[in-house]
Amino acid sequence: DAFGHVQALIIQNFRAKAGTRRARFPEPPLEELLWTLAAARLAFGPSMSTQAPPNLSAPETLPRLLEAGINDWGGVSPVTPDHVNPEAPWPDIAALEAVTRATGRWLV
Repeated sequence: DAFGHVQALIIQNFRAKAGTRRARFPEPPLEELLWTLAAARLAFGPSMSTQAPPNLSAPETLPRLLEAGINDWGGVSPVTPDHVNPEAPWPDIAALEAVTRATGRWLV
């Protein structure tokens, strides 16, 4: 409200968590996440910050998230856990930088 716009879209894929009511629900396929990311990019345009947490996807799928339209990995930290998903450690920063660079982008 303070700035009159949405700061960022965070599109988080569903991961079943032990001890929750959805622990036994099936996780959607990667293609659903990619479709959702691409649709958000088309709907909100290139200036919208679109995030997908890299710790909730397999390392080999991270380039596909970038190709689908994200432009922000979110609040990845080498010193703090993911407070929303503490069971999913952040990827190594150097590895994330290499994946990002390999798609023609840079990690800031």
